[in-house]
Amino acid sequence: MPDNSNNPLLEIYIFESSQLLEQLEEIMLKSEKANELTSENINEIFRIMHTIKGSSAMMEYNNVSTLAHAVEDMFYFIRENRDATVIYSDIVDFVLQASDFIKNEIAKIMNGMDADGEPGELTSRIHEYVKAMKEGALAPAAAAPVSSAAKAAKPRKASKPQAEPQAAPEAAADAAPQAEPGAAAPAGGEGFTRYKAHVTFDENCQMENIRAFGLIHNMKDICIELTYAPGNLLEDDSTAEQIMKNGFDLSFTSPEDRSTFEHIFDQTMFLKQFTLESQGGEQGEEAEAPPAAEEPEEHFEAPAAAEAQSVPAEEAVARDDAQDKRDTLLKSVKQSQISVNISKLDSLMDLVGEIVISEAMVTRNPDLDGLQIENFQKAARQLRKLTDELQDLVMSVRMIPVANTFHKMTRIVRDMSKKLDKPAELT
Repeated sequence: MPDNSNNPLLEIYIFESSQLLEQLEEIMLKSEKANELTSENINEIFRIMHTIKGSSAMMEYNNVSTLAHAVEDMFYFIRENRDATVIYSDIVDFVLQASDFIKNEIAKIMNGMDADGEPGELTSRIHEYVKAMKEGALAPAAAAPVSSAAKAAKPRKASKPQAEPQAAPEAAADAAPQAEPGAAAPAGGEGFTRYKAHVTFDENCQMENIRAFGLIHNMKDICIELTYAPGNLLEDDSTAEQIMKNGFDLSFTSPEDRSTFEHIFDQTMFLKQFTLESQGGEQGEEAEAPPAAEEPEEHFEAPAAAEAQSVPAEEAVARDDAQDKRDTLLKSVKQSQISVNISKLDSLMDLVGEIVISEAMVTRNPDLDGLQIENFQKAARQLRKLTDELQDLVMSVRMIPVANTFHKMTRIVRDMSKKLDKPAELT
């Protein structure tokens, strides 16, 4: 067995593999409950097993790599043969057994032991099952096509298999593309809301075009389609003066409710006021600014839009298709994150605490009592606002979702339910 005790990649391998296995189990349990395997989930499982296979081979854990390769081959066949007949419970059992084996090997590695488990028997059964699928030899009474959707009692977040990706429709002729062209979302489809917003910034805040661009950046991951005026925020310096005089107009479609965008606007620095109007004409409380003076000049397609659109636009108004897009969009947001060592986060928290103390020592210095220094007081208020936001952000980064604790219980309940042959559901 390889000696990776001094390998700097070992910690990364353990962490990444453990995270991927948790994600894998969550997908499989949801798929089993929905009695279907969506195209999105098939691709995600294939990606997970491919990653574990490659990293395990690199670390010379060949038993893990071999088993991951077998599961990868199984989902490759399912992905390439959309009309294949499978037994969902068998697929879930195979994947969970493989997950348990890999987790056991990782536990050995963490305890300084050799990862010497033998996956041959499970690997052989998976290969035989794939062969039976290829030959159409599975029992038809217990099987179902991969492309079929569970009709009865379908959970809200269970997405049905999507059609093969088609060419995305071209952007509207009157919108100049700001990013790569993507599929336009339905303007008022089921599950989506069309919004219009007008924002103004504080006087003399300066760099209004940069601040507008920052606002666009904060919104783009949760918007299917986003247009704004004036355009050319970074290419044309004159846009800063235009925004200072006339404000900044936005038009966007999103599955999120208005409170999400109100929160984004509220958290934008130097934003003086905003109006937010939904498709039905509902106005926000701060609806004081004048309506948009012109049609948006720039068109921004969110990166997730191309992935979310897998059916023709005219069909996207259907309830299930809209929900599928919502799940895909939110999933892409969920995955845009990185892993950071906990000790570094703790050091960052300590450093932020020192910054907060230093800020208080400067802004509340008794030597300043009685002095009327307007510019200093304005800068002090802004510094206090920034340090408070920084402290809140670092504290939120250090938190972990409590849902991870209950995820393990879901697997336990599932296994007990199958072992005792009694229906059970964790609420």
